[in-house]
Amino acid sequence: MSRAAIPGMVRNRRVGALVGLVGFLASFTGCSGQTLNDGCSYAGKSYDVGDSFPDKDRCNQCACGESGEVSCTAKSCETGAGCDYAGEHYDSGESFPSSDGCNQCACTSDGAVGCTTKACEATCGELEPELRKELADVQRCSTAADCGKPISGSSCGCTRDLVARNDADLSRYFELQQTVSQLCGGEGGSTCDCPAADGFACVNERCTWDHAEPEPDPVCQQLEGSRLCVRGTPTAEGEVLAVGDVLSVTVQVAGCFSSSCTQVHAAECSISESEDFDVAAAFCVAETSSAGQGCTADCGNVHADCSFGQGLKAGEHQVRLGSVVVGFQVPTTLPHGGLCAGSEL
Repeated sequence: MSRAAIPGMVRNRRVGALVGLVGFLASFTGCSGQTLNDGCSYAGKSYDVGDSFPDKDRCNQCACGESGEVSCTAKSCETGAGCDYAGEHYDSGESFPSSDGCNQCACTSDGAVGCTTKACEATCGELEPELRKELADVQRCSTAADCGKPISGSSCGCTRDLVARNDADLSRYFELQQTVSQLCGGEGGSTCDCPAADGFACVNERCTWDHAEPEPDPVCQQLEGSRLCVRGTPTAEGEVLAVGDVLSVTVQVAGCFSSSCTQVHAAECSISESEDFDVAAAFCVAETSSAGQGCTADCGNVHADCSFGQGLKAGEHQVRLGSVVVGFQVPTTLPHGGLCAGSEL
């Protein structure tokens, strides 16, 4: 490129820059902030060319022109055009519910909203969550040492109430519980909490009872009946067995059982009829004594009573429990305690 060409190039660049500046300035001529290339923007909303829409005064009418300008009528608006309340528009004289869901409001002729101011009763939907929140507050804890105040009346019939913090003020809880019970027909959200407990605990930051693990039941031992007694109706002379009476028997386990160290898990018998009356019995007895524990010296027995549903006929009968057999006659008077066979010890 020769140096002779440079002055012409500079001149051309200046002309181009001037033309660009004129074009840039011309882009602002005749425009307003309410125009769009393909419509209008008014009161925060966009409209297409030709659209009509209410003016902000809710009285006049506006339209979007072809060049993007907004034009509105300018008529004088009468009072009483309406009211805006809680995001809704209401006509003059119109009544509507207050935002509290309890009072009533009305739109006045001057565009003001007037509402009644009566005290509103709380609903169950409001009170029950508040009661649950209050209960959670009075039960909130950091350690088991924080807990130890049973909430009187919060049990639904079992032996244990709910537990609050030692320093909890329960007055608001009881007030809410009573209101919920009366208004909503419930007991205030109380729950049963009845397992055995050993003091208090803080579980998941909430006071409760320190539920003790139940002692496992001692293993019981299967025992057999060794003594069989036929029973009758007790009288002064003995036990009477008459025609038509049902057969009743007592089956006893041999041995001497202390009442303080014996737990009977099962004691049952049944009677079936073949040529004789056959008795079946089952017993399961556990020894509950532990090291260092003494047992009472009483000598109790483990037994089961059962009967056969059909009435006895006159004549000789036999009842059999394994190898133990008791023969008896109907009618008869048996000894006190019944007619027995087999071993007691």
